[in-house]
Amino acid sequence: MRARGLADGAPVRVRSRSGEVTVEVSASEDVMPGVVSLPHGYGHDRPGVLLSVAATLGGASANDLTDPCLLDELTGTAALNGVPVTVEPLTVEPLR
Repeated sequence: MRARGLADGAPVRVRSRSGEVTVEVSASEDVMPGVVSLPHGYGHDRPGVLLSVAATLGGASANDLTDPCLLDELTGTAALNGVPVTVEPLTVEPLR
């Protein structure tokens, strides 16, 4: 994280070829260097969602990062793991 200018607990942008999510980064020795683990949220807290119970279960949706063109070679199904991403600090521009 230090090499990428990321601070534990800071907001970051995780971006793939297909989309991006904003989450809080957390350091862990349980994940190999260079690997991102994104617990799956449902994204139901988005504007316009009319599911009252589901809307209370927000969180970034990993589906926003999966690439419809990336397939598992063995099964031919969508590859939901091993999706290449970049992680960058989320900077907030000062108000003028």
